Amino acid sequence: MTLKQVAALKQSLVLNNTLQQSLKILQSNSLDLLDYLKARSLENPLFEVGSVESCTKEFNFDQLAAHGTGNLYDYLLEQVGYRFKAGKLQQLLQRLILEVEPNGYLKVDEARFIQENQIDQTTYQDVVTLLQQLDPIGVGGRDAQEVLLLQASAIYPADDLSILVITDYFEQLLAGEIKQIQTQLAISQTES
Repeated sequence: MTLKQVAALKQSLVLNNTLQQSLKILQSNSLDLLDYLKARSLENPLFEVGSVESCTKEFNFDQLAAHGTGNLYDYLLEQVGYRFKAGKLQQLLQRLILEVEPNGYLKVDEARFIQENQIDQTTYQDVVTLLQQLDPIGVGGRDAQEVLLLQASAIYPADDLSILVITDYFEQLLAGEIKQIQTQLAISQTES
Protein backbone atom coordinates (compact mmCIF):
# COMPACT_ATOMS: atom_id res chain seq x y z
CA MET A 1 0.00 0.00 0.00
CA THR A 2 1.47 3.32 -1.08
CA LEU A 3 0.47 6.75 -0.01
CA LYS A 4 0.57 9.56 -2.48
CA GLN A 5 -0.29 13.16 -2.29
CA VAL A 6 -2.37 14.76 -5.05
CA ALA A 7 -3.00 18.48 -5.42
CA ALA A 8 -6.27 19.47 -6.98
CA LEU A 9 -7.67 22.89 -7.62
CA LYS A 10 -11.40 23.36 -7.46
CA GLN A 11 -13.15 26.59 -8.28
CA SER A 12 -16.62 27.35 -7.00
CA LEU A 13 -18.72 30.42 -6.69
CA VAL A 14 -20.13 31.08 -3.26
CA LEU A 15 -22.59 33.91 -2.84
CA ASN A 16 -21.91 35.54 0.48
CA ASN A 17 -24.55 37.73 2.14
CA THR A 18 -23.14 40.96 0.72
CA LEU A 19 -23.10 39.59 -2.82
CA GLN A 20 -26.66 38.24 -2.46
CA GLN A 21 -27.81 41.62 -1.17
CA SER A 22 -26.08 43.41 -4.07
CA LEU A 23 -27.73 41.14 -6.62
CA LYS A 24 -31.13 41.69 -5.04
CA ILE A 25 -30.66 45.47 -5.17
CA LEU A 26 -29.46 45.44 -8.79
CA GLN A 27 -32.44 43.35 -9.92
CA SER A 28 -35.01 45.59 -8.23
CA ASN A 29 -37.03 48.26 -9.97
CA SER A 30 -37.23 51.67 -8.28
CA LEU A 31 -40.39 50.94 -6.28
CA ASP A 32 -39.14 47.55 -5.03
CA LEU A 33 -35.83 49.16 -4.17
CA LEU A 34 -37.64 51.89 -2.24
CA ASP A 35 -39.58 49.25 -0.24
CA TYR A 36 -36.36 47.37 0.47
CA LEU A 37 -34.60 50.53 1.62
CA LYS A 38 -37.54 51.51 3.84
CA ALA A 39 -37.40 48.09 5.51
CA ARG A 40 -33.67 48.53 6.13
CA SER A 41 -34.22 52.04 7.50
CA LEU A 42 -36.52 50.60 10.19
CA GLU A 43 -33.63 48.42 11.35
CA ASN A 44 -31.11 51.27 11.34
CA PRO A 45 -32.13 54.66 12.79
CA LEU A 46 -29.22 56.43 11.04
CA PHE A 47 -30.45 55.25 7.65
CA GLU A 48 -32.96 57.65 6.02
CA VAL A 49 -35.01 57.07 2.87
CA GLY A 50 -36.61 59.77 0.72
CA SER A 51 -40.10 59.78 -0.75
CA VAL A 52 -41.47 57.83 -3.71
CA GLU A 53 -41.69 61.03 -5.73
CA SER A 54 -37.95 61.53 -5.54
CA CYS A 55 -37.43 58.05 -7.05
CA THR A 56 -40.04 58.11 -9.77
CA LYS A 57 -40.25 61.67 -11.08
CA GLU A 58 -39.33 62.33 -14.68
CA PHE A 59 -36.21 64.29 -15.54
CA ASN A 60 -37.20 67.80 -16.57
CA PHE A 61 -34.59 70.00 -18.24
CA ASP A 62 -36.69 73.12 -17.75
CA GLN A 63 -36.63 72.62 -13.98
CA LEU A 64 -32.91 72.01 -14.16
CA ALA A 65 -32.40 75.32 -15.94
CA ALA A 66 -34.82 77.13 -13.59
CA HIS A 67 -32.72 76.09 -10.61
CA GLY A 68 -29.62 77.47 -12.30
CA THR A 69 -27.81 74.13 -12.34
CA GLY A 70 -27.63 73.79 -16.10
CA ASN A 71 -29.71 73.13 -19.18
CA LEU A 72 -29.88 70.74 -22.10
CA TYR A 73 -26.81 72.29 -23.75
CA ASP A 74 -24.73 71.90 -20.59
CA TYR A 75 -25.95 68.32 -20.19
CA LEU A 76 -25.03 67.43 -23.77
CA LEU A 77 -21.66 69.19 -23.61
CA GLU A 78 -20.86 67.38 -20.37
CA GLN A 79 -21.54 64.02 -22.05
CA VAL A 80 -19.30 64.93 -24.98
CA GLY A 81 -16.54 65.87 -22.55
CA TYR A 82 -16.77 62.48 -20.85
CA ARG A 83 -17.21 60.32 -23.94
CA PHE A 84 -14.83 61.80 -26.49
CA LYS A 85 -11.19 62.73 -26.23
CA ALA A 86 -10.20 66.27 -27.11
CA GLY A 87 -9.82 66.74 -30.83
CA LYS A 88 -11.62 67.57 -34.04
CA LEU A 89 -14.54 65.19 -33.41
CA GLN A 90 -15.21 66.63 -29.96
CA GLN A 91 -15.07 70.18 -31.36
CA LEU A 92 -17.51 69.32 -34.14
CA LEU A 93 -19.93 67.76 -31.67
CA GLN A 94 -19.72 70.80 -29.42
CA ARG A 95 -20.42 73.11 -32.37
CA LEU A 96 -23.34 70.94 -33.48
CA ILE A 97 -24.81 70.99 -29.96
CA LEU A 98 -25.01 74.78 -30.25
CA GLU A 99 -27.40 74.20 -33.18
CA VAL A 100 -29.78 72.11 -31.03
CA GLU A 101 -32.93 73.94 -29.94
CA PRO A 102 -33.91 73.93 -26.24
CA ASN A 103 -36.56 71.28 -27.04
CA GLY A 104 -33.87 68.93 -28.38
CA TYR A 105 -34.52 69.28 -32.12
CA LEU A 106 -31.51 69.78 -34.38
CA LYS A 107 -32.15 72.82 -36.54
CA VAL A 108 -29.02 73.45 -38.56
CA ASP A 109 -28.31 74.63 -42.07
CA GLU A 110 -26.40 71.54 -43.14
CA ALA A 111 -24.55 73.22 -46.02
CA ARG A 112 -23.48 76.15 -43.82
CA PHE A 113 -22.26 73.82 -41.04
CA ILE A 114 -20.26 71.72 -43.53
CA GLN A 115 -18.70 74.79 -45.12
CA GLU A 116 -17.90 76.61 -41.85
CA ASN A 117 -16.26 73.52 -40.38
CA GLN A 118 -14.55 72.44 -43.61
CA ILE A 119 -15.85 68.88 -43.46
CA ASP A 120 -17.47 66.56 -45.96
CA GLN A 121 -21.03 65.19 -45.98
CA THR A 122 -19.97 61.84 -44.49
CA THR A 123 -18.23 63.49 -41.54
CA TYR A 124 -21.29 65.67 -40.97
CA GLN A 125 -23.58 62.61 -40.91
CA ASP A 126 -21.19 60.84 -38.51
CA VAL A 127 -21.27 63.80 -36.13
CA VAL A 128 -25.07 63.95 -36.27
CA THR A 129 -25.22 60.21 -35.52
CA LEU A 130 -22.93 60.66 -32.52
CA LEU A 131 -25.10 63.55 -31.27
CA GLN A 132 -28.20 61.38 -31.60
CA GLN A 133 -26.58 58.70 -29.43
CA LEU A 134 -26.38 61.07 -26.47
CA ASP A 135 -28.91 61.22 -23.67
CA PRO A 136 -31.83 62.07 -23.64
CA ILE A 137 -32.96 59.55 -26.23
CA GLY A 138 -34.17 61.37 -29.33
CA VAL A 139 -32.00 64.46 -28.97
CA GLY A 140 -30.73 65.71 -32.31
CA GLY A 141 -33.76 64.56 -34.26
CA ARG A 142 -34.63 67.01 -37.00
CA ASP A 143 -38.37 66.43 -36.80
CA ALA A 144 -40.92 64.50 -34.74
CA GLN A 145 -40.71 61.44 -36.98
CA GLU A 146 -36.94 61.20 -36.63
CA VAL A 147 -37.18 61.68 -32.84
CA LEU A 148 -39.71 58.84 -32.62
CA LEU A 149 -37.50 56.62 -34.78
CA LEU A 150 -34.50 57.32 -32.56
CA GLN A 151 -36.52 56.56 -29.44
CA ALA A 152 -38.10 53.40 -30.84
CA SER A 153 -34.73 52.11 -32.06
CA ALA A 154 -33.15 52.70 -28.67
CA ILE A 155 -35.99 51.42 -26.47
CA TYR A 156 -37.27 48.58 -28.70
CA PRO A 157 -34.26 47.60 -30.85
CA ALA A 158 -35.77 44.29 -32.00
CA ASP A 159 -39.23 45.69 -32.78
CA ASP A 160 -39.36 46.08 -36.55
CA LEU A 161 -43.10 46.80 -36.43
CA SER A 162 -42.60 50.05 -34.49
CA ILE A 163 -39.99 51.21 -36.99
CA LEU A 164 -42.26 50.26 -39.91
CA VAL A 165 -45.24 52.16 -38.47
CA ILE A 166 -43.20 55.28 -37.73
CA THR A 167 -41.48 55.17 -41.12
CA ASP A 168 -44.31 54.24 -43.47
CA TYR A 169 -47.49 55.20 -41.59
CA PHE A 170 -46.41 58.34 -39.76
CA GLU A 171 -49.16 60.63 -41.10
CA GLN A 172 -51.83 58.07 -40.19
CA LEU A 173 -50.23 57.66 -36.77
CA LEU A 174 -50.41 61.43 -36.20
CA ALA A 175 -54.04 61.42 -37.28
CA GLY A 176 -54.78 58.68 -34.73
CA GLU A 177 -55.80 56.19 -37.40
CA ILE A 178 -54.54 53.19 -35.47
CA LYS A 179 -57.32 50.84 -36.66
CA GLN A 180 -56.52 51.62 -40.30
CA ILE A 181 -52.81 50.96 -39.71
CA GLN A 182 -53.67 47.64 -38.04
CA THR A 183 -55.89 46.69 -40.97
CA GLN A 184 -53.28 47.65 -43.59
CA LEU A 185 -50.58 45.68 -41.78
CA ALA A 186 -52.95 42.79 -40.97
CA ILE A 187 -52.11 42.80 -37.28
CA SER A 188 -54.30 42.38 -34.24
CA GLN A 189 -54.56 44.83 -31.37
CA THR A 190 -52.45 42.53 -29.16
CA GLU A 191 -49.58 42.60 -31.67
CA SER A 192 -49.57 46.40 -31.99
